[in-house]
Amino acid sequence: MNYKVQYCKAWVGTWKFSASNDVEAWKTVKENIKEHTLTVVVDIESIHEIDDYGNCIRQLPSYEDCLIIVDAALMLYKVNFNENNIELFKAKDDVNAWYKAKIIKKEYADDNNLKNKNIKINWIEEIDRSSEKTIRKLDNETKCKKAREESRSAIERINSEKIEKAIYKVYFSDGECSGPFIAEVKENDVEALKLANFKLNQHIEYNNLDIKKIKITKIEELNENMNFQINIDRVQNNKTLKNPKPEKKNRFIENVG
Repeated sequence: MNYKVQYCKAWVGTWKFSASNDVEAWKTVKENIKEHTLTVVVDIESIHEIDDYGNCIRQLPSYEDCLIIVDAALMLYKVNFNENNIELFKAKDDVNAWYKAKIIKKEYADDNNLKNKNIKINWIEEIDRSSEKTIRKLDNETKCKKAREESRSAIERINSEKIEKAIYKVYFSDGECSGPFIAEVKENDVEALKLANFKLNQHIEYNNLDIKKIKITKIEELNENMNFQINIDRVQNNKTLKNPKPEKKNRFIENVG
C-alpha cells in the first residue's frame, strides 16, 4: 500500500513511501527519522494512505491503536510438543502458526539444554480467543502452505477481475494525441474519460492553446499491444480462469465530444 507522512518540528514536509500495512508504515516512518537525524527533534504530524494518484484515502490511527487493531486480527493457537508441553501464542494464519511453533520449540530446547531436532511438534490447534476452546486442528505445514498459496491465487484472480486497468490513448482536435495512459476500467468508461480530460487540460496549458478551439475527438483503448505489462498480465490471468473471457480488441470509446 502507498502512504504519505507529514513531518513537523525540525523537518517540515511530506514523504511518500510504500509499506505492507499500517503498523509497518509507522515503523518505516520512525526508522526514517532515526536513520537521518542525530541532533534535531522530528515529530510525525500524520500519516495518510494514498491511492495511485497521490490522493489521500484515510488518515492512519495512532501507532498504539494500529498495534491493537493488528492484535485483534490475530488468531490464537496452541502447540503441543515434547511430552505434552503446551504453549499458547498468536499468529496471522496457519503457515505463520507453524513458523512460530518451531521458534517456540527451539527456545524450549535452548532453555532446557536439549537438541532441537529431538523435540517433535505433536499438533497445533486454533483456539477460540474468548473461551480458549479448540476450534480445529491444523494440517501439517506442507498442506497449510499449499492452502495459503491456493487462497492467495484465488484472491488475486478476483482482484484482477474486480479492479481491472487498461491502456488508453486520447486524440485532440488539433491533430495531436496523448498516450498511452492508464485508467481503471469502470462502467461507461468514466475513469478513462476523466483522465482524458485531464490530459487535454495539460496539453492546452503546456502549449498555451485556446480552450474554446480544442476538444477531445476520440479515446482509444489499447488492448492488443503486448508491449504493455497491464495487457500481458490480463492475458496471463485470463488463462487461469475456468471460463476464460473473450480476448479484448482495440476499441474506441463512443460519445466523447
